[in-house]
Amino acid sequence: MDENYKSLLSDFNEALIAQAKEMRKRVIALHNANICCGIACDIETTGKCFLGYKYSSIHPVQTMRTKKIWNILNGTYDEFMPLYYNGACSFSICNNEKPESINQMLYLGDSLDNWNEMLDKEMTKDMHLIHPFHTLFTDMDFSIYDLLWVRDFNIEITTESDYDSYLKGDEKYDDLDWDKYDFD
Repeated sequence: MDENYKSLLSDFNEALIAQAKEMRKRVIALHNANICCGIACDIETTGKCFLGYKYSSIHPVQTMRTKKIWNILNGTYDEFMPLYYNGACSFSICNNEKPESINQMLYLGDSLDNWNEMLDKEMTKDMHLIHPFHTLFTDMDFSIYDLLWVRDFNIEITTESDYDSYLKGDEKYDDLDWDKYDFD
């Protein structure tokens, strides 16, 4: 880690923070729109923030091979890395629950933290690296040299609803006693 790489890492961290906040804002807006319209009974809205599907144009290595490897790593070609199924970070809201705070999403707590594990502690002590970076770097084993040049992201948002057509008062299936059986 030198000052140049520290600057690139800071830029990546800030870009990821901005996109995670944008994802959260859009998830809340879509969820509230569905709740206000009365579209669903049980509703969950989930956003996922992925590293850009396109290979970074500012990455110093621009070969066809690196672009193909990037498509494998970021999940656009195949689900090569199961831990990356939810992307760099995700955010969900169910029904009328209060959404978690931005800091809870980014740092897993209400105060700023610095998820700089496995990096030069002295050099990165003032960076406030977010948990999604930590997950990409330490848990998913993305190369630091690939992450340093990522500035673009893709956001996917889905809304799921669970609706039933049971008649009110039809509770004969709600009290199933799994200790009893009527078959041999």
